[in-house]
Amino acid sequence: NKVIRATLVGMAVGCAVCALLLWIVSFIFVKSKTLPIGIIGVAVVVIAGISSFVGAYFAIKISKSNGLIVGAMTGILIFLVTVLAGIISTGQTDVTQALSRAAVMVTSGCIGGVIAVNKSGSRR
Repeated sequence: NKVIRATLVGMAVGCAVCALLLWIVSFIFVKSKTLPIGIIGVAVVVIAGISSFVGAYFAIKISKSNGLIVGAMTGILIFLVTVLAGIISTGQTDVTQALSRAAVMVTSGCIGGVIAVNKSGSRR
């Protein structure tokens, strides 16, 4: 199905963007010894939102319709991958932070999907 394929491609793109941005931010944190440790949580949430937006945008470029639904599904899948990666790497997860990331990722996925479907001119 076109929607499933688009969602999976969007998830892959979003995860790649997330990994790249996390690598860049971690490099900046390592090189800069003056940044406060509290900013890491904010950076993770911002990166999660950006990656969901970009992933949903790419998903809609493939599906060309259903921006809100495909965007939300893409955001949910990227969220699940990041939570699973966090559980695998640390053996635990912070539920409060995970819920806030989920809200940001689904919302930004929806926004990315709606923007992409309206920009492509395919409104269904």
